[in-house]
Amino acid sequence: MNLESQSQSFKLIDKAFNKETSSGSHLSFILSLSGFTFCIFDLRQNRVIALEEHIFQKQPNYESLSNQFESFLLQSPVLNVKFKSVTIGIYNETVTMIPSALFDENKKKEFLQFNFSIENFSAKSDFLQEIDAQNVYDAPEIIIKTINERFNKARIVHFSSPLIESLSLENKHKTGLKFYVHFFQKKNYGTGSRFEIIIFQEGKMLFFNSFNFQEKEDIIYYV
Repeated sequence: MNLESQSQSFKLIDKAFNKETSSGSHLSFILSLSGFTFCIFDLRQNRVIALEEHIFQKQPNYESLSNQFESFLLQSPVLNVKFKSVTIGIYNETVTMIPSALFDENKKKEFLQFNFSIENFSAKSDFLQEIDAQNVYDAPEIIIKTINERFNKARIVHFSSPLIESLSLENKHKTGLKFYVHFFQKKNYGTGSRFEIIIFQEGKMLFFNSFNFQEKEDIIYYV
């Protein structure tokens, strides 16, 4: 499969990047039905050495996303190397948080079906230590299979898990009300983009949700 169905939004590669630097670097990837973005972070020099984004011209299904992801990995000279560690985030809105005290590993699908009208899906969960909760989300098997075949030791998470964890750590010893708005992508395909709102008070997370938007007025309304 060629990559004609993708458009490159941006590509920034440090001239110092090579196979030697990649062996001491961390690869972060976000996969969504809109496209994918990756970042390579040099752990030894503590700096970003590569950043790239690709947006799909036509929104695919998960099988097509899997095929395009695999083709891109094979053709990219930047990614066709070995990394010290890899984290891949899955971006979708099919996600809900369950307090650890109420969580049951055998009922992950039931938790998702309580909030979403979905039938064919695979449920996965991430433990959020800072808020003692499980982040339960749809993790399509075909995507998980492709990731494991290419990066057999990759950490697979919902994209919101590291976002929530990092903000929880940042607010751990802070007082007052903190309000965050996180934009994931630009307007696309006429269906709009998404953004997340996260609210903390006295160091504890009070609210997290994701919203569709098409115009700036939509953002103002939800905020």
